[in-house]
Amino acid sequence: MTYFRSCVILKVCIIRLWCFFLNFPLSFSQESSFFSEEALRQDVFSPSKAGYLKMLETLQVPVPPFFLIPYLHPFSLEGLQEELLRLQIKSGKVWNDQETGQSGLFVSVRSSFKVSMPGMLDSLLNVGLTFNHALKANKEYLWRSYIKLICHYGKLVEQIDETVFPKISKTATREEAIEFERIFQEHAGYSFPQDANEQLIKAINMVRNSWNNSRAQSYRLHEKISSSSGVDVVIQVMVFGNFNQFSGTGILFTQNPSTGKKEFFGEYSIQAQGEDIVSGGMTPGPLSLLETHLPCAYKTLKDIAEKIDNFFVDMQDIEFTIEQKKVWILQTRPGKRTKTAELRILSRYVAEGVLSMQDALKRLSLNGLEQVYHSYLENLEGLENLGKGLGASPGAIFGILAIRQETVDFLASSGRNIIFAAQETHCDDVACILKASGVITATGGMTCHGAVVTRGLGKPCVTSVQELKVHCDSIEVCGQFFPEGTLLTIDGTTGNIWKGRGALKVPEKCEELEEFLEFSHRVSAIKVYANADTLEDWNAALAFNPEGIGLCRSEHMFFKNTHLPWFQGWILGLQEDLCFSRISALQEEDYTTLLKQLNGKRLTVRLLDPPLHEFLPCTFEAEKTLSHQLEVSLEKIKELASGLKENNPMLGKRGARLGILRPEIYDLQVQSLFKAAERVHKEGIPVDLGIMIPFVTVPEEFTMIKKRILQRAIWHDLTGVIWNVGVMIEIPSSALQASFFAQEADFICFGTNDLTQMILGLSRDDTAYMIEKYQSLGIFSKDPFQSIHESSVGKILSFACETILKINPNISLSVCGEHAGDPESIDFFYSLGIRGVSCSAYRGFKAKLACAKVTLEKDSFLDSSSLKNRQIA
Repeated sequence: MTYFRSCVILKVCIIRLWCFFLNFPLSFSQESSFFSEEALRQDVFSPSKAGYLKMLETLQVPVPPFFLIPYLHPFSLEGLQEELLRLQIKSGKVWNDQETGQSGLFVSVRSSFKVSMPGMLDSLLNVGLTFNHALKANKEYLWRSYIKLICHYGKLVEQIDETVFPKISKTATREEAIEFERIFQEHAGYSFPQDANEQLIKAINMVRNSWNNSRAQSYRLHEKISSSSGVDVVIQVMVFGNFNQFSGTGILFTQNPSTGKKEFFGEYSIQAQGEDIVSGGMTPGPLSLLETHLPCAYKTLKDIAEKIDNFFVDMQDIEFTIEQKKVWILQTRPGKRTKTAELRILSRYVAEGVLSMQDALKRLSLNGLEQVYHSYLENLEGLENLGKGLGASPGAIFGILAIRQETVDFLASSGRNIIFAAQETHCDDVACILKASGVITATGGMTCHGAVVTRGLGKPCVTSVQELKVHCDSIEVCGQFFPEGTLLTIDGTTGNIWKGRGALKVPEKCEELEEFLEFSHRVSAIKVYANADTLEDWNAALAFNPEGIGLCRSEHMFFKNTHLPWFQGWILGLQEDLCFSRISALQEEDYTTLLKQLNGKRLTVRLLDPPLHEFLPCTFEAEKTLSHQLEVSLEKIKELASGLKENNPMLGKRGARLGILRPEIYDLQVQSLFKAAERVHKEGIPVDLGIMIPFVTVPEEFTMIKKRILQRAIWHDLTGVIWNVGVMIEIPSSALQASFFAQEADFICFGTNDLTQMILGLSRDDTAYMIEKYQSLGIFSKDPFQSIHESSVGKILSFACETILKINPNISLSVCGEHAGDPESIDFFYSLGIRGVSCSAYRGFKAKLACAKVTLEKDSFLDSSSLKNRQIA
């Protein structure tokens, strides 16, 4: 040991001189140290690679010795050498001594982060290995490992194109190593480093810098992982699966990652290194190959895998290496699995009594739940990618491109799948959307008209495809034209569009998810409602057992072909009596149908919100059709329509402003609602009705409209009918005047889509690309239209909720909008005292589970007895 320490001191002095002359870029602090044991003790409680390795050591699992370099701590050369000395003592091998041959200490340099990012960050094996090591031993496995080190070091450290290196021969030799060294020097401008410390320090730098490589940034963006931190580095002693014919490497899943079945699943390669399998550079065999090759090692591995699985109570992804028949575990982590497999594994743990249902729900990840209910692509074979937009409504579908109404009608009559394309969607497009199997648009965000309608219908939709231009009978993508009739495949989950027919997989019904939903319904303190405008929407939402309809956007009823012409005629002042009679009867029938189906569950109807220009015909063909139906000249329609156009309609005459300036519109809706409620209640069906006034700017608007509603109620027999009047707070001014609404409104719903637009000054329909860019730059950690921007929108919400609950602690507070189905936002809403969310059908099951998870995590007082009482209730 004294000899080792003397060598280390001497080498530190040499390294200091070497760093001085090379002007080494890292700045070291003499006072800094690795604090490896302390760092790892803290890391045990986070799911990082180093933390799992430390836990494996406590289980007495054979793990190659290692140490951790935390990214938050600057490290010194002295500290580095101290840690390497410990590795030498533990391994019995010598660092940076080229005379040791295969007894030299060689290490892998890998990343360690609290969230698994498989393949996204760089790593380097065989670090410390030099030409003289391989020459001294003269073993084929060392020559091969050294040549691999040259290739990977060149690619990762010096950014040398890997194609400049030839394929490594089946029998690696000294001459081949010299040739690879020559190629490296030619492209790097210096000889391949033969000093182990130089290799190691540059490898550490490389791993740390890989945190910001393009694929890591893309992965973090997709998985909503914050980019504000960095990555720790693990230095681990190498073991060689390519040592001889009694060696090998592989990956083992303790349970089947595709089906969730309780069985070992994995791959194994004889005489290979793990990187060969992970990188896809070779095709491994099934795990059963190991059982035949080395039966004793297989039994040892099996026993270790069962021990690890039982300890973590979770399916594990285990990377292992066998060196001369000895089994080594290089790492373990929770295995990536399909969502169906995850649900089945957790359900089995509950059935076996290993986990309670509460604990299983807490463990359940909500990411990717969409795949359980929606069709998805099995593979991309034969598909040509045409672009990517926003995945506005999940699921994959193939169909024939159609743009014109007549094309859609023709294809629908023959029962063909249709992909309807539009530059942007208008009310005139509803008929096409209803007949289509999927929708793509060049513009628009997650809450544009097309996205909202398709989500309600459960159809895939991709919006905001930057490369897409939609012409009258074709689409253009990056200068390439595709006519109507082209076969397309779209994925509304990922936002991708392809040319060709994709192989789709339709998931089977997942009984395990039904169990989790049923449990969540019983324990959640937050009520989950559906956004539903039609009976079809409500039926689609029944899968997650909603409490009722928290947002019925009445304007979507007017968009129907049966309604639209009469409503257009009425707002244009054409044949007013006839149009009023028709639209009033249709509205009454709409509400009657919904109230009957709800059978006493809550129906909250938002009075007309969008500006009237959205209902006007926007094409010449639509104007001709309306002219013919109402028997009015085309010129008259154009003249009247021009009077309703606004320069900035989204901040113009909409919502409560319509109720003040065109009171007859709200009168019609309220009258239809009361007639329907009266009719349904007389049939013996209970009614719970909420009338919500949208886009209120100042209290006086709410007061005037509510007074008019109460006056209308006198005309109807509403005895026994539960009904009340509430407000949608979606304008900052109304949020700042929340104290008034706490006293005057019966319920309050926050419309966070518009609230986000107006607080951040961002259009949700026109800024998708900008937001994505901002996320990649770290300006936004997440899309503010998907998860609440807490430092701005969140502060307004917090102020409003605190003000309201001080005055009226029993008032119902809810949220509707995209954020209502977002688990992170739901967590925030709960902290504000909001106990209701309303979202579209496809997000309902995720919202249901998220609400229950938040309840179980936040309600620390929730013991088993209170939980039981809540379940009974």
